[in-house]
Amino acid sequence: MALAAGTALPIPGCEQVHEPDLVVFASADEPVARMIVDRFQAATGARVVLHLDSEATKTVGLAGRIASDAEVGRSVADVFWSSEHVVMDDLARSGALEQLGDAVPRSWPKSLVGGAGAWAGFAGRVRVVVWRTADPPEIPPSMEALGRALRPGTTLAVADPRFGTTRGHVLALAAEVAGRGGAKVWHEWCDTLAATDPLVLGGGNAAVVDAVASGEADLGLTDSDDALAAIAAGRSLSWQPIALIDGDGPCGVGSAFVIPNTVAIVRGAPHPDGAREFVRFMLSAEVEALLAASASGNRPLGGWDKVDGVMPIGQTCIAQPSMVRASLEAAGVEPLEPLLAALRGDRSGG
Repeated sequence: MALAAGTALPIPGCEQVHEPDLVVFASADEPVARMIVDRFQAATGARVVLHLDSEATKTVGLAGRIASDAEVGRSVADVFWSSEHVVMDDLARSGALEQLGDAVPRSWPKSLVGGAGAWAGFAGRVRVVVWRTADPPEIPPSMEALGRALRPGTTLAVADPRFGTTRGHVLALAAEVAGRGGAKVWHEWCDTLAATDPLVLGGGNAAVVDAVASGEADLGLTDSDDALAAIAAGRSLSWQPIALIDGDGPCGVGSAFVIPNTVAIVRGAPHPDGAREFVRFMLSAEVEALLAASASGNRPLGGWDKVDGVMPIGQTCIAQPSMVRASLEAAGVEPLEPLLAALRGDRSGG
């Protein structure tokens, strides 16, 4: 997959190509990523090259490049800023990331540090359901209730569950469901969802919002930043968080399932000092405030009581990939294949 190369800030009147001080791979939306990188450049004077990727599989594409570089011992990137945490944890497990060490503030919530200290989370998006304001459907209270709560004739749009935040959402749900009832119960959930004939889209969460806005779907499962962007563009849509599971508890009905942004230093980073400085910058109240005030509306997660007038969201559910993986292994469940099989029409029921 081709990467869209950003450029370092030019020096007026000078055509000489300068070695950058830092190379950042980012799967955040381009306007947001460039805003943050520009602020870092202005604050530090560093010359930064920013590489971005496409919407549908952007995190996977960038992670694949980092993993490939790690295998041959030649890193191009210094820092990876991922818009989610599951792929970042995969990279940490493969040994493609360095330890962050003192680049993470001592006060940073332990729940936002993963990969045995190789990545840190910040500024999260909420997983939500979105619908046309003038035509509200029955809204499922949780992902666990998703299939059985949809009324007949309601078309649900979802992004390809193999990628991005949808993948992380599905893995976390599978860990909860299979952890309580085993593989059979997870297969039943997949079959129940597939029986509603959802619209599975390869264009990512933005495509889900487009499908709902156009009337192709009645309800969509997406991220809060995509819903906010569509509303800002004039589309008459409404949205609300969708809990992970039924019942009470941190991830129960009424909670918000949050996907944090994550940042890490790539193993063999050509500019390690600049990389550490960039990580410290990302894990700051300033950046969380910028992201909260941006079109993405990312919510502060770093433990700040108040960030420039933006209050953190209330009850949140953040699934640590290592805990999700352990739960799935204990239950003996590979979650994606039964879901994909059910969506293809192979309804095994267990």
